Amino acid sequence: MKKYLLKILSVISFLILIFSFNNFSLASPLILMHNEDGTGNVPVDDYFRWEEIGEAEKYILDIDQFTQSEDNIPTSVCVDGSCYFAFLDLTVGNMDYLSSYSWKITAYNEAGDNIDTSSVYTFTTEQAPPPPSEENGDGSGGGSGPVGLGNPLKAKTLEEAVDALMNLLFVVGLLIAPILIIYAALILMFKHGDAMATNRAKAIILWTLIALSIILLAKGLPSIIRGALGG
Repeated sequence: MKKYLLKILSVISFLILIFSFNNFSLASPLILMHNEDGTGNVPVDDYFRWEEIGEAEKYILDIDQFTQSEDNIPTSVCVDGSCYFAFLDLTVGNMDYLSSYSWKITAYNEAGDNIDTSSVYTFTTEQAPPPPSEENGDGSGGGSGPVGLGNPLKAKTLEEAVDALMNLLFVVGLLIAPILIIYAALILMFKHGDAMATNRAKAIILWTLIALSIILLAKGLPSIIRGALGG
């Protein structure tokens, strides 16, 4: 009796072994790739990557910070044994700067059965880049950043700067000189009996003419500097 019982147990054990072998998946384990666990400074436009499983009909991406899963990732994203899914393609949320995320991938076959689930990987995204500096047309800084000093002479070389300065002095001199001469003439007209006022008026006329002569002569200074610089 014991001999038959042992045979029956042996047959049952053999059948259990055969059944288990037939239902044992020979697929490679679902392995996450690209960024190692604990990777930092990951760009917010990066992507998830994992090893492809041949029997998988679809993959589900779970991220613990999001309330939903990214379902039905098509197997067409898999190329040469690796599957990809971009951060920018997420519909359940957006990747924020300087934030930590944990994720895993679950593979399902055509029948909807869970084939395998990967381990959980964590990563931290990069720091947000500084805002671009705004520049005005004259090169001065805009917005709330440092205030730049523009170039009032609009000159790029020493020669252009001297020309612009001489032109500015010439225009200012031509505007001020007539005003000073008229002012001195009025003093001479209405205070011709006052010796001190008369002397002051004559001095104004004299120095105005001298300054005007210097400005007119300086108009040719850029040509002199240009010749000295070999230009």
